[in-house]
Amino acid sequence: MAIGQLDRQIILANYTETADAVGYMSKSWTDAATVWAKVVTQSGTEGQDNQQEIARSRVMFTIRFRNDITIDESTRIEYKSDYYDIVSIKEIGREEYLELTATKRDNQ
Repeated sequence: MAIGQLDRQIILANYTETADAVGYMSKSWTDAATVWAKVVTQSGTEGQDNQQEIARSRVMFTIRFRNDITIDESTRIEYKSDYYDIVSIKEIGREEYLELTATKRDNQ
């Protein structure tokens, strides 16, 4: 893959739990990294979830391989102010790239 194809910036965020001064647990998303990616829309579907119409689109994000942060199915991707949940991770080459397949829910 030509490095110039990684022409979109995305933010990878992990869900964290922290305790405040009184011990109350707070859950939030913490940005882990801002990276360059190749973004390819694969498909879109519509359906119902709890009697609500929802649209789902499947997008493939290809990034350079990272081993300095945790990237797994609980990692969230932010791209153009939309949020995507990772459904699969595939290593391309020998620690060259990661292919992150993710879905976006329009009613988030």
